[in-house]
Amino acid sequence: MYSTAVSLPCALALWSLVAAAPASSLVPPAGARQVPRSAVAAAMAAEQGYDLRVTTNQSRLQSQVLLRLARERLREGPSAAVLFIDHEDWFQAYLQATGLGAEQAPLSVGLSRLHQYDILVDARPGAVVASVAAGLPPTQALNVLWRSRRGTPHYSYRDRRSRPEVELSFDTTVSYRLVEWDGLVAFDEIEGISGRPATGPLSVLFRLIGHARAIWSRSLVSADGWQVIVGQGRKGPFSRTGSVTVRPDGLALPLPPDRTDLAALEQRLRRQPRVSYRPWNRE
Repeated sequence: MYSTAVSLPCALALWSLVAAAPASSLVPPAGARQVPRSAVAAAMAAEQGYDLRVTTNQSRLQSQVLLRLARERLREGPSAAVLFIDHEDWFQAYLQATGLGAEQAPLSVGLSRLHQYDILVDARPGAVVASVAAGLPPTQALNVLWRSRRGTPHYSYRDRRSRPEVELSFDTTVSYRLVEWDGLVAFDEIEGISGRPATGPLSVLFRLIGHARAIWSRSLVSADGWQVIVGQGRKGPFSRTGSVTVRPDGLALPLPPDRTDLAALEQRLRRQPRVSYRPWNRE
């Protein structure tokens, strides 16, 4: 799914964000600091110029909030750069930043709360990137892990409010590297997410090959707020890469032929620096 013109950004958008009976919690490593709900809400409220309430903008919101929180903690020193965010704090901060009621939140947001996905972020300098084979070193690099406190082994759903509609599946643990180069944001080494577009021209193809596993996604934002995304997904031996644009209102579209500025951003995304990562214990 993630190789399509819309599917990868939708997949990352949909799991971002009721409460159920508590189970074993995600235990942060020694030295991790829980981020106050007020700080999460402030980081979300700082996002301007696009609609935070729609499904297709959730991956943009997630990445920018986590990068902003990591920058703030790093100012306190490396020891403050391991962050823990409680699932309920994320959910309530989202409602506060958007002005939505709990019943109005996107399906992805409500399901993340239902399955109690806490977030652990390791932003310590040197903890993520081992070396850069080509290009400049990143300005930020995070290890990000979302884990179900309930221990939900696997769940799937179809989001009918997404444009296009998508079918998505998530494991107990979802993890990725979140890396930034001067505005270019990359989700790399993604684990735990799969899906496919359920409507639109590419849905026919994915009826044949089924759900694809997300591999990576890269994005840039234009001067007028359009997000350009290039992503790759894999199903068995098949691997495909594709592009999509997401307007500020959340409508996902193929790259418009008359937007040379967006085409230039897409080309930059396809030339992302090659990075080697340090081993990461996701247990």
